[in-house]
Amino acid sequence: MGGLASFKQIQWKEARSAVNAVNPELAKIIDEIDPGKELTLYLGSFPYGYEYLKGGKFFIPDKSGRPISLSSAECPANIQEDLSYNLGSNPVSLILEKSIEIFYLHDDHTIPIYGLVPAGSLFSTWKSLSDTDSNGPAFLWNITAGARSIVPLAKASNNMSLSRIEKRFKLQPDKPNSMLDYWNTFKSLANHPEFPEKWETKILFFGKNWFEQLNDAAFKDFHLYLFRNAWKGSNFYRHPYIWELVYSVIQRKLGIKPEPYILESVKHFFFHWRWGIPRIFYRN
Repeated sequence: MGGLASFKQIQWKEARSAVNAVNPELAKIIDEIDPGKELTLYLGSFPYGYEYLKGGKFFIPDKSGRPISLSSAECPANIQEDLSYNLGSNPVSLILEKSIEIFYLHDDHTIPIYGLVPAGSLFSTWKSLSDTDSNGPAFLWNITAGARSIVPLAKASNNMSLSRIEKRFKLQPDKPNSMLDYWNTFKSLANHPEFPEKWETKILFFGKNWFEQLNDAAFKDFHLYLFRNAWKGSNFYRHPYIWELVYSVIQRKLGIKPEPYILESVKHFFFHWRWGIPRIFYRN
């Protein structure tokens, strides 16, 4: 059965077991810090399809599970203060259960940015490690609990199968006009009351005070871990010139001028093939 989204502040002793299960190295490092109440953590639980980042704006669920913007007057002041250090993106996060997908949504296209992010992954650390304000453009990406780039095996034109599913589970999603629209059907199915097992992504969010004392001796290993994690994740993006040259050579040899979306699709395949991370990329 699909559950409501929830969000609450917790202490390290409550999070330790879950962190150790998916990232024992990080758990050991935090154990050595021995964090108290002053180092805040938040646990978010989101049902499949929950969008907690939209166009770079971070949302948390209220008591009824309804998403409210971090900048909204409805959001508690202490949470606003504690989690706005990555304003324009999401706070530093660790996936504890299931996965999320980071993507850009444009018209009828879903453009994966990193694809699926699995349990044990720490992300959104780059801005927190910067000593100066970023001069880069505002982030426009989105994040959903579970996969957003998901399609049925049947063709989009095969409405008979879809109609049977909708009738069986009494669903009334909008009629899909493209493959992108099937995500609404999957989301409705995953959160249907007849599904006995509750599906939810659990994420640990770090408050700003974790990053205000990174130069302290007690945080040395934590600081180093963040840098190693960020460095590993930036490998592809540190060599854009070479890759742009590769794409240019391919286009010249084949004598083609693909539209921008197709070119970005090819780049996405190159990236995940190069680092051994299979992803699905599609156009509707």
